[in-house]
Parts: sequence; structure tokens; C-alpha cells
Amino acid sequence: MNDKRLQRIKGIHVFKVPLLVQKEALGLEVETKIIDVPVKLCFPKPSTNILTANSPIPQLIPPSGAEKWEQDGKLIDWGQTFSSEGMSCVNSMAVYVDCSLEKKDEYSQILYKSMEKWEKKLLDYLNLVCRRITRNNKGVYCGLTLYSEHKLMPSNFVCNLSFTIYENNDYISSEQLKKAIAFASSDKTLLPEHEMLLAAFEAKRNNQNRQVVLDACAALELTIIREIKELAVAQGLNPDDIIERQVRMLGKRFDKLKKMDPNCPVESIKDSVSSLRDDMMHGRIVYPTNEEVDRLLSTVEKIVDHYSPANR
Repeated sequence: MNDKRLQRIKGIHVFKVPLLVQKEALGLEVETKIIDVPVKLCFPKPSTNILTANSPIPQLIPPSGAEKWEQDGKLIDWGQTFSSEGMSCVNSMAVYVDCSLEKKDEYSQILYKSMEKWEKKLLDYLNLVCRRITRNNKGVYCGLTLYSEHKLMPSNFVCNLSFTIYENNDYISSEQLKKAIAFASSDKTLLPEHEMLLAAFEAKRNNQNRQVVLDACAALELTIIREIKELAVAQGLNPDDIIERQVRMLGKRFDKLKKMDPNCPVESIKDSVSSLRDDMMHGRIVYPTNEEVDRLLSTVEKIVDHYSPANR
């Protein structure tokens, strides 16, 4: 490749759900690939202003190379700092691609078409690992805008209107953000139990408490079955005989797991999970209360997290 023909594509990606990060995650720069496109992702830097009771909310400093960027005649909204410890809300990141002139249009279209899926994987990972984000998206969204030689790179990707509702509980560390980017950029997929747990979170946010119970119990049962099979093989037992003949109900399967693995983080699921599901399925409870589904989710999360391959 002739280095003189290298072109730099510069992009701004606006997150559909702002990332709530710790101060040490600000200024992070990560080189990765989105599909086959090598990219450099640069996050805004910490504000130099100190947050006080009477001061304006400090704005984050643009990433390296994007200090003077504007969009539609306005400065980019990179994010804000909301605490004296530097905890911040990141709204946008800079995207850089160095490529040959021949690849410029191809790479631009790949990124336009891929960013919505890439961001969904990023948010799914953060939601599972960090419990940071819940969201509700309608339609198809692409928050990416690309430029080269000060000219807008046109997109052939049609975006429909979307809206987002989100909650925040905590702040993302730089290590967690790096791992989320690595997952989003890989060809890895979530385990079925993680997909069901995400569905339970979504149902909870939408006040669909019956669906929370169904999805969370599905996530729990998938986790228990997978773990019993792995332990059975390690202990020289027949996993199919245990699952299909010895223990076929959720409660009994958990009890079996508890016997096989004394390090299981939960003593019993009877009160918080099994009884609630059975009462709902047999009509003794029509609609579980928020307190009941919160207890159920708390129990399920402990077990799913404990046996997640990522935590071993």
C-alpha cells in the first residue's frame, strides 16, 4: 500500500444510551476492529473545571484530535461531569479510521451499517456485567457520522426514529469499558441464560412482572442445567441421567446443584423463586408485586453471575 494514499476517516458516534463512567475511564483510547474495519475509538477527557454547588455542570474535554470539531455549527456534546469525584456521563466518542483511498467508501458503509449492532452488544455486555444500563429502543438507530478531508461521508443506511429510556446505578471502570469494547468487536455471542436475564431486566423496566418471573426462571434453569452437566462430567457421573431422570423440577435441580457444589452462593431458592413461580403458574398469584420480583431477580442474578464463564 502506498502510504501517501492513506486517508483518515474521522467520525463522531453519539451513544443512544449515555455511558456513565468513572473518572479513570475518561480519555480512554482503544484500537479494535468493527467487522473488518480497523478503528481507533477515543473517549472524551476529564473536565478541568471543578463541580461546585453554584457552578455550571462541567463539560468533558474533546478526545485527542477532536478539540475543534463542530457539528451543524455547534460544538460536540461529549458529555458532562456530575460529581466531585469525576464520575461522568459520556454522550459521544471519536472514531478514527486510516485506510487507502480505494477502501474509504467501503469502510464508511460497513461502519454505518454495523454500529447499531456493535453498540447493542456493548450495552448488553455492560448491562450484564456491570448492571449499568436498561433501555427501550424503537426502530433502527445509527448514531455515527463520518467525515474525510472535511467532507461528510454519505450513508446508504436508512435510520428510523428511535427513543431510549434508561436508568443508572453505578459507573463503568476503564477495565470494564475495554472488555465491553472487546466483546462488541468480537464474534462472540451471549449465553442463552444471559439473553434471558437481559429479557427479564427489560420486562422489569416495562413493569411486566409476570414476564420477569418467566424470563428470570428460564435464565436460572439454563444456568443450573449447564452447571450440573459440567460438574457431572468432572465427577464421572452421567449428566443426562441426572437432568432427565433424577431431577426434573427447578427446585430439585437447584438442590442437586447445591449438593454437587457447596460453593453455590445461594442457600435456597424456595422462598424467593420456586414458590413465587409455582404460585403464579397455578393461579394462586395473578400478578407478582415489585418486591417479589426484586427478590427473585436478586437471587437469580447471584447464581447466574457466580457460574458465568466470565467470572471464572
